[in-house]
Amino acid sequence: DEMLFQQLKTQIEFYFSPQNLENDAFLLDQLSRSEHLGAVPIQIICSFPKVRHLHAYARNLSVSIAPNVDPQLVRIALDASDIVTVSEDGFWISPKRPYHRLVSDAFHATSSTAAYKGESGTAKDTVATITSSVDSTPSSPSSQASSLGVPTHPL
Repeated sequence: DEMLFQQLKTQIEFYFSPQNLENDAFLLDQLSRSEHLGAVPIQIICSFPKVRHLHAYARNLSVSIAPNVDPQLVRIALDASDIVTVSEDGFWISPKRPYHRLVSDAFHATSSTAAYKGESGTAKDTVATITSSVDSTPSSPSSQASSLGVPTHPL
């Protein structure tokens, strides 16, 4: 189980990394629209195909019929994470770094504004705008991510 926990932790930390969030409109949307702003329901993460695949492989199950991963496994896997945290009730996963919340809040605001104006913007455009304004501060999101050793690619 230790190997499965490490693989789940690595994969889920990747999902919440700045590099992934720059291109992941679905997760940005979840972070900005959930009833717990800045958090994603753990059940959504448990249903992601890659997470299900890791669990199925570790348990010798057929990937095509693999059920969602038990949220308790994800909670245990993320217990020592430096990138994400699980809420006390165990139902929500959120990034520990405020950078992610900034991106998700701005993404939501930009999407709402663009929809009102009849424009369409991408999550990547929004992140680029935010990054350029935040990079002028002494501790930019890019340098924070680098210092954390955030994974830059999925398993």
